[in-house]
Amino acid sequence: MHAAFIDLLNACYEWAPGFWIALLIGIISAAVVIWFFRNQLRIRTSRTTSKSAWVRLALGVWICMWLVGLFLSWPWLNWHCAVVCFRYEVPHNIGLVVVPCCMAAFGLTWLYYVVADEKGSAGFWLAVLDGFKWLCLKVLGAKHQTAYELHMHWRFVLWGEVVKDHWQSGHLWRVLLRQRWLFVLLAAFTTLALIWVLVSWLSGDDVKVTLSRALFPAAPHGSSAGAWSLFTAVALAPLAFLLWWFRDTNQLWLIENNRKDTNLKDFQKLCEWATGAQLVEDEVTIKEAGQSVETTTKRLKPPIQEGAPNSPGRREGSEALQVAAVHQLQAYLTGEFGQQFRQPTLVLLLSIWSRMQKELMADPPAPLDGLQGKSLLGAYFSWRDDVQKRLGQSPLAQAVLLALLSQKGKALGDYRHHLPGCLLNGINIRLPGLDGLRLNDMDLSNVRLTLANLVGAQLQGADLRWAQLQGANLESAQLQGANLTFAQLQGAYLGGAELQGAYSVHAQLQGAYLPGAQLQGADLRGTQLQGADLTFAQLQGAELTHVHLNAQTFFAAAKADLNTSLFVSSPINLMVIPTATHALRLKTRKVNRLRLKPAAYKEFHAEWKALPKTDRHCIYAKAYDYAADPGEFAKDFPQLVPRTSDGLIL
Repeated sequence: MHAAFIDLLNACYEWAPGFWIALLIGIISAAVVIWFFRNQLRIRTSRTTSKSAWVRLALGVWICMWLVGLFLSWPWLNWHCAVVCFRYEVPHNIGLVVVPCCMAAFGLTWLYYVVADEKGSAGFWLAVLDGFKWLCLKVLGAKHQTAYELHMHWRFVLWGEVVKDHWQSGHLWRVLLRQRWLFVLLAAFTTLALIWVLVSWLSGDDVKVTLSRALFPAAPHGSSAGAWSLFTAVALAPLAFLLWWFRDTNQLWLIENNRKDTNLKDFQKLCEWATGAQLVEDEVTIKEAGQSVETTTKRLKPPIQEGAPNSPGRREGSEALQVAAVHQLQAYLTGEFGQQFRQPTLVLLLSIWSRMQKELMADPPAPLDGLQGKSLLGAYFSWRDDVQKRLGQSPLAQAVLLALLSQKGKALGDYRHHLPGCLLNGINIRLPGLDGLRLNDMDLSNVRLTLANLVGAQLQGADLRWAQLQGANLESAQLQGANLTFAQLQGAYLGGAELQGAYSVHAQLQGAYLPGAQLQGADLRGTQLQGADLTFAQLQGAELTHVHLNAQTFFAAAKADLNTSLFVSSPINLMVIPTATHALRLKTRKVNRLRLKPAAYKEFHAEWKALPKTDRHCIYAKAYDYAADPGEFAKDFPQLVPRTSDGLIL
């Protein structure tokens, strides 16, 4: 026993260097994973994604990063302690051959993808990530596979798109170039490394021995003045770097203040022009001869003389100046002239847009009252088309949107406290010069986006409670994990929208058009779906309890699975009402063409057949009403309502 313990201690002593390096790599990997999940993915727990699921996924990502770190540190480990990597003897320094060869093969494969593949580098990195994905999902376990597909996967996809946009736009490189101190440190370390290599090569001895002989020679008066000068410069380098850093920071601050005074004057003048303070009313006062009454008339431009060119009047010139000023404010909004101008510019542009609402958002071409289904959708489509035509004819409105939504609405995201209740009716994120809108994980509660064109908008995880999205075009919009509680979506177009894991309790989707919408795992409890078109919708795992339906709701070719929940239950004790549920399933299959799995129709078949024929006809006829209000079923058929353990019903 004692000998075995001694052998274990000896083995630990032999493995100590490799063990500490592996432990250090593990700690660094864990810190990176924690930072990545908290700051980049912005994870959140819910009833569908528990903390344990996120922890297991983070553990899988950590294992992948740890293995990559061990592989990259293999040359050093193999140099000092080969037994860490292998249990048998290996050729010395084999890591210096294997790792560079693998990295060279990795680079050549990437180059092949860039040259030969249509998707280029993106396809290569997706293939690499798929390999790590397999290991992560193994650690995650089969229990959380569905939660990953519906509530976790889209966060990784979104993060990849953000990094890709930053890389393509050069944002990461510009941030790196602003870190002047980093380049100074790199230059210093490079200089020291070159001195180390040259001294070692010229002397043929170890650098420490050479420096010791130069600084403290055995012979008296044999020390080199140059060696001491070099040693003193290296020793004082940190102090010199601090002095330079303080002086550089102070100089940059002085330059910024000098620029701020000039930029402030320009900014104030542009604000005056953008708000229309320079607009001329062109009022002309005419005094008639022999009368004391003066009359005032308005003319857009002076009378055109015969043969003279039709030049713009003062009013047209002032409006052109206003549009040009708004375009120039875009640079202030993006921070090119300093961060202190961004928020005032954003507030100014939002106020200009709200002031233009009366001009753009005219009354609908036809009354909307009493319309349902495709009629309501068509009315909203005509209204939205009319609003977008007015937007296309207004240079000022286009200039405001080009500035406000530049860089995918980055300014709105940076000052997100302005978003709740923000008035953005009629915006169009597909204007020439715009590349979409990204407001994921933002608080957009009570935001007004009526008749907005939001094609392909990235709103993953956004809080859209009580948002007004009537008639909005949300085709291919990314709404995974979004909270649409009580959102107004009447007449909205959601064809191809991604709504996996969305929380849409009591959302109003009357007359909405959702062909091919991805609704896997979506919570649609109490949602108003009268007249909605969900053709080819993906409803796997969706929660459809207490949905409001009518005969115009269309589910043709929609896909459901065993986890698709279509129930009528008590709002108090959440107990399922078997007969009302079976009637609703039968009616949605026959009238709305929603086909659930055969097991759903067998679940309460016995209770349904046990009812008298007259009761079945009555319950079937009022199935939609009972689904929307189970209390009405309790009044009509109290004997069919399930009771709790204490004998109480609804």
